[in-house]
Amino acid sequence: MINKTIKTIALLKTIYEQSNSDYIELFIPFIATLILKKNYSEITIEKICNDFADEYGLKIPYHPMQTIIRRAKTRDLIKKSSDKWIPIQNNLLKHNISTKAIEKTSEIDQLINKFIEFSKTKFNNQLTFQAAENIIISFLKDNDKEILFAFENVSLLPDIDAKKEQKFILNKFIKYLYENDYGNYKLLSKFVTGFIFANCIFYSEPTAYKGNIKNVKIFLDTRIILRLVGLEGKYRKICYEEFMSPV
Repeated sequence: MINKTIKTIALLKTIYEQSNSDYIELFIPFIATLILKKNYSEITIEKICNDFADEYGLKIPYHPMQTIIRRAKTRDLIKKSSDKWIPIQNNLLKHNISTKAIEKTSEIDQLINKFIEFSKTKFNNQLTFQAAENIIISFLKDNDKEILFAFENVSLLPDIDAKKEQKFILNKFIKYLYENDYGNYKLLSKFVTGFIFANCIFYSEPTAYKGNIKNVKIFLDTRIILRLVGLEGKYRKICYEEFMSPV
């Protein structure tokens, strides 16, 4: 079965090409499809964060997910009721990407099989399908710090190790595609572009502010304090500790 992470980051690029949306809007079809698949009667941020990671292979933290959910509300895909979000089923159907996911899976299958064949033919290195996927993810993760929109110490990608020899073969494969099979080279480039879009959810400009902050008092409202001390559960405590930690 194709790796969920690879399929998701490729789909992000495809959705962008078809809609030219901002990076928050790109996640709306994924959220809509997930809600339809899980058939939620109500949604919490914690639940959607965990299920999103299981379904799509990308771990979106609590506060960025809040932003996505609020965008879904402005699109009338969900509505707020107390501390819960309630799905609006008829509107969700318009954003279902299940068919696109199947089409993209077929394309990626073919590309990964080409990489496996290249590794065996050129370097006598036999890769399993899963190993080939892991090498691609590891390659992207190694280049986190070269991608403008990612924080230095944060990545949506899962931790996967790959040997230096395997990454060398992937580099050779990319060069081969560029020179001999530009169509599949463009498909592979969608992985990288999709990864950039995925990491845009963390985008910040900490150097944009110029000046000194002195004699400033910062007040925290009651809800933040309650969550920091863990009175609303361990999950929210961890999320708010990360939120309050300096970058």
